[in-house]
Amino acid sequence: MVLRKGFSCALVLGLVIQTTRATDPQIDYIERYGTNKVTIHFNTDANRTYTVQYSTTANPGTWTNVMTVPAEPFINHFVAVAWATNANNFFRLSVTP
Repeated sequence: MVLRKGFSCALVLGLVIQTTRATDPQIDYIERYGTNKVTIHFNTDANRTYTVQYSTTANPGTWTNVMTVPAEPFINHFVAVAWATNANNFFRLSVTP
């Protein structure tokens, strides 16, 4: 680039960062798998850790982990397999951060 006396030049660089808002954790669906199991389907966001939990009651503090998916740098779909031997099973999906 050649500059002549009395002229100035400015170089402007732009950086666009696209961010996506993290989605709320959601179980897409649960289906029976054999006679005493179920499959639990859910999608994940990038860089978040997900945990599927179950309980035989809906009371706080009585949840047991079924599956933990560590944070990955991309979105994905997972299927967890859980025992369903009780008449009532409750499932939930938690996420961090």
